[in-house]
Amino acid sequence: MPIKNPLISIIITNYNGEKYLKKCFDSLLTQTYAPLEIIFADDCSRDQSVEFTRKYYPQIKISVNAKNSGLAITSNAGAKLARGKYLLFYNNDTIALPDFIATMVAKAESNVKIGIVCPRQLPYPAASGNKAKQMLEDLGGGSDIYGYICTAADAGHIFYPDAAIFIRHDLFKKIQGFDPAFFLYGEDMDLCWRVHLLGYQIAKAPQAKFHHDSSCAEIQDNKIKTTYRRRYLVERQTINKLFKYYKAQTLFWILPKFFFYYTLEAFFFLIFRLDYKMFYAVYLKAIFWNIAEAKSTARNRRHIQSIRVKDDRYILNLMYKKYRKLEAAFKLGIPKLE
Repeated sequence: MPIKNPLISIIITNYNGEKYLKKCFDSLLTQTYAPLEIIFADDCSRDQSVEFTRKYYPQIKISVNAKNSGLAITSNAGAKLARGKYLLFYNNDTIALPDFIATMVAKAESNVKIGIVCPRQLPYPAASGNKAKQMLEDLGGGSDIYGYICTAADAGHIFYPDAAIFIRHDLFKKIQGFDPAFFLYGEDMDLCWRVHLLGYQIAKAPQAKFHHDSSCAEIQDNKIKTTYRRRYLVERQTINKLFKYYKAQTLFWILPKFFFYYTLEAFFFLIFRLDYKMFYAVYLKAIFWNIAEAKSTARNRRHIQSIRVKDDRYILNLMYKKYRKLEAAFKLGIPKLE
């Protein structure tokens, strides 16, 4: 008797993304794999995304936030409706190739210690009517020891699959899903750090391909372009990860280094760039947020420390050992902020 394919729950998070939905849904409904269930998790969109989905795709389950709550909370809300053995947290601005799901399932089923499968991201087709991004194919990202993004090739190991996280449902529950305090940016790295702490692998599936239209920080004319809002969210959530996941003895030596760089950056923008907004609305605000969230961080820390099976030495060996932001500044210059 042939082995029955496990059910896969695809959770598409959305905020004002109506223009992307048809291509995203259609590419998933024509996958070579079955069975699938699609869950549309909307973060209180102001456009007609929900109405469009209800009218043209009645087979899709819908979860709608009462207010705009961020990507982590929206993803968790969608997961509550899921019945599958595996969950795929998936961006709306995507187009999946036909074997996208089948390839990831095969990879995950090959080894019970694979917790997350990382597919290959391709640029969004220019013919779609959207401006094509000038970006390389992406097979996941890595992390430096301070919790900042770097390439997986430099780090040696993946710390987040961009726009498509294929994870075991039971593992997602065990690590208590996405941290709801992470409104946007870094929630994927935060989740994957916990997966590594539990001794699971994040495996590459280069033949599982999809197109993605967005990136957190664009590079134009070999210069990084970002926003104050993005920088603030990244900084506050990077600090939060350090306090949640590192043991006390690791924090003892890594925090002085981290805050040395952090302080240098903050005063560089204040003194040399006269960018008061960067100083107060990014760096200082990020610290104040972490002080306000201290009780919640401590509670999350107690949980993960109680279930982790890997020590910090193991985690540090998965990471890039240098301060990646400093290297990026020398290579690409100071980010252009909007």
